[in-house]
Amino acid sequence: HWVKPEWMESIFGVVRLCPDVTFIFLTKRPLDLLRYSPFPGNAIIGATVCKQSMVKETIVGLSGIKAKTRMISFEPVMEEIHFPVAYDLSEIDWVIIGGWSRYSPKTAPKVEWITALVEAADKAGAKVFLKDNVNKTIPYDSWSHAETICRDGTGNLRQETSCKERKVA
Repeated sequence: HWVKPEWMESIFGVVRLCPDVTFIFLTKRPLDLLRYSPFPGNAIIGATVCKQSMVKETIVGLSGIKAKTRMISFEPVMEEIHFPVAYDLSEIDWVIIGGWSRYSPKTAPKVEWITALVEAADKAGAKVFLKDNVNKTIPYDSWSHAETICRDGTGNLRQETSCKERKVA
């Protein structure tokens, strides 16, 4: 609400002048971005979710935005996050999942929280990028469910960057 519209128009002018550059817009208030929709094709529009209380506003806000790629950054994951039926990830193209910037056993997200987010993204067909700061959380145990869905075949965290894209109307 405090961002002047002329600032945003100036920023979008640069985005339009540089079609070969990808710009990422990340906010905790995606409903505020609705007034700038549709976004140029080289803009990724995203929102941050740390807690369950942020899910509904984020899903509603992002689903109303016309953009080629919409993403949610779940970082830092501070508690278990689930998606009620009406607020799933079906309109989301990419999810980033991470913990606090500095790893601490006290603040590290639980492995169950991470795997639940990865499963929700997989179910919705969204790409998954796991930040390096969750590496210690995901066990290197070839028999674990977390290992199976959070790591690629070589033991590295899933870090998918190419997203499905939608047409911007």
